[in-house]
Amino acid sequence: MKLIYIASLILLISSCTNIPTEYKEPAELRVIEDTLYYKGEITGLMVLKALEMARHSRQPINKLHIDSPGGNARAGIIFGNWIHENKIKVTIENLCFSSCANYLFTSASSVHVLKGAIVGWHGGAFQQHWKLDLRWYEYLIPNRKASKLALANAALKPWKDEETAFFQLIGVDQKITTYGQLDRFNCQKQTGAAGWNYPIRDLHKLGITNVTSEDTELVLKNDKSEVTACRVSLSDN
Repeated sequence: MKLIYIASLILLISSCTNIPTEYKEPAELRVIEDTLYYKGEITGLMVLKALEMARHSRQPINKLHIDSPGGNARAGIIFGNWIHENKIKVTIENLCFSSCANYLFTSASSVHVLKGAIVGWHGGAFQQHWKLDLRWYEYLIPNRKASKLALANAALKPWKDEETAFFQLIGVDQKITTYGQLDRFNCQKQTGAAGWNYPIRDLHKLGITNVTSEDTELVLKNDKSEVTACRVSLSDN
């Protein structure tokens, strides 16, 4: 019995060594002079910290350098509202996808995309195709799929309302978040890319008029990330 207890204790101690000893925040933040640097996931907490850093900065912040795969949509809208309100100039470093593209790229007073950096959209509050997971027994419940979909749509309403108000405020076509999912534009489905982007001339049509890129156009892949995009050209349709 004593040997079993000792063996169990050794196993417990060894398993504890696999527990992380340090918490790593989902984004790295810093302020240098008039520029806020944000690298990582967009979360409510990290956006709050970023805006607090900007508020307490010795110099007024008028530039944002962003490198982000995206994250929480409603946190992205809060970040985007701050960018729009303060007329922030945004520089894209390496990656700006999902919520970053939806709400940060679109709200900037100007956007400069560094060489090789990738920008991509892949949906928003009004996308048509949501994954609805049903357990096996739920298929036996009459109208279960319809009722679960109704609950999901009700949960989406605050996001839809906030996103609609956001795009009305910044003067950008809200369908920028969903054009790539329409059948006539759906290069993502055809190519298996993580998302899509637009020719710079089409960004102008969508309401984003002050975009410059160190590449000829927004790239479809880059060397630092496995994330890929495909091209949706509104002008060709």
